[in-house]
Amino acid sequence: MRERIGLRLRPSESVVVRAAADIYAAYVQSNQVDETNRDKRIVESVEVAIEIAKMTEASIRSDEELV
Repeated sequence: MRERIGLRLRPSESVVVRAAADIYAAYVQSNQVDETNRDKRIVESVEVAIEIAKMTEASIRSDEELV
């Protein structure tokens, strides 16, 4: 039986996880993932998602920042 893992992601972390999962899925869909590079592609997906989040944060001012 698999060990249960509990995660408590903050909303911003959840957004990055979703983006990274979408990026990774694109790698899988385009046959760019195999047993030899799976972890590398996951790391790349997370790094790209973080880069996108940072660029978005720098480009957009949220309602809370206007107060």
